[in-house]
Amino acid sequence: MPSEPLRVSTSGASSELVVLQPGVFGLRAVAGPSGTFGALLEAALEAVRAQGGRALHVRVDTATGQPDAAPALVALGFVRVSERAEFEATVSDLPDDAGSPLAWEALPDLGEHRLREAAALLKRAGEGDPDWQSDDDAFELLKGYLADPALTGGPDCVAVGRLGESPAAIVVAQVHRTSGVGRLTYLGVFPEFRGRGLGAWVHRHGFAMMAAQGAERYRGGTLTNNLPMLKLFSRHSCPESRRLEEWVWRHSDAPAT
Repeated sequence: MPSEPLRVSTSGASSELVVLQPGVFGLRAVAGPSGTFGALLEAALEAVRAQGGRALHVRVDTATGQPDAAPALVALGFVRVSERAEFEATVSDLPDDAGSPLAWEALPDLGEHRLREAAALLKRAGEGDPDWQSDDDAFELLKGYLADPALTGGPDCVAVGRLGESPAAIVVAQVHRTSGVGRLTYLGVFPEFRGRGLGAWVHRHGFAMMAAQGAERYRGGTLTNNLPMLKLFSRHSCPESRRLEEWVWRHSDAPAT
């Protein structure tokens, strides 16, 4: 399974395949003229199959995306699974987390034991979260996040927030090494600590983590049915920048030939 992105190109269009977790790939933004999307999708699927992949995720901008995207996706067996809203802000304009009731601690190292502990906490934070897929392998997902060569991936990218002696929240924050754009790869509050207003403090600590890693811009997103996260983006003055449809091809969904 490749750790570096795989370049895919055809008929003047190009993109990259990234590994989200073993057997699961994502197709980055497509660059190319109208009418080339379908051919690029076919090339991407061929590459995924060659790697033994079982799923491919594609996101399409609903306002500026390829006009032929939906018909091409349907024809190749993709299923539309969700809509996401994305937000952007200047990191220096975001609020800090001074006064937070949570005490934060970054991972001391990236050894397998530490990563498995953090993955177990990620899975707990994902319970009941619309942005979390229940069949995700949290350990492989976290390893994949931190192994992406385009992003920061040190121990300071993962932090656990404690309320008293108990772990209550987790944040994974990363920054694109070239563009300086930061992202909160995942953040969540454990189910037993929800309803206490901690989500805003978790979001703010993520801002601080990105800033410490040198981020200049923040780009975040969530499913459009994730009302708690939508409220946090509004509360922290992060304007919406675009809407994306997420489509997924799975090996079992492929049309018969």
